[in-house]
Amino acid sequence: MARFNRWQNHLLLEYLATLPVPRLRGLLMAREGAFGDLLSRALVRDLIWMRRLEQVSEVLHPALAEGLAQVDFSAWRRERLNVDALLVAWAARQGPEGTSGQLYWYAPESGRVVSQPLGLCLTQVFWAQGEARGRVCEYLAREGLAPDLPDLLSLPEDVEWMG
Repeated sequence: MARFNRWQNHLLLEYLATLPVPRLRGLLMAREGAFGDLLSRALVRDLIWMRRLEQVSEVLHPALAEGLAQVDFSAWRRERLNVDALLVAWAARQGPEGTSGQLYWYAPESGRVVSQPLGLCLTQVFWAQGEARGRVCEYLAREGLAPDLPDLLSLPEDVEWMG
């Protein structure tokens, strides 16, 4: 799942890189920054999950990623690539039992420790990334743009940058 999400995000980033800078800037800021907000919120969710999975704080703090795509698209892109690579590396370290067990984290909004089955949490990460990409593609389609994002069955086995 992590490799697929990384691949799909990479294809989306490659597509966005083909847009002229003024067009991309216009998309990011249009409708009160709705497109940039979509991109930023997807990164925030993954940063939150990465912090929970790794239980370390070395990744960018999620609060710093809020609105990052509108403010500094290059920084957002670097963080998107970084968190995708970290999720793939985390998944690669998991053995055959990789989705068993519980994940625990402190939820400041409720003021308590939360526990969920790890497999359920990983499903949420995968589903949320797919939903976010779907919303991004829907937004781009409304703007007359159409990135081509192949499905899971097209996932390449070996891609140099996915290392």
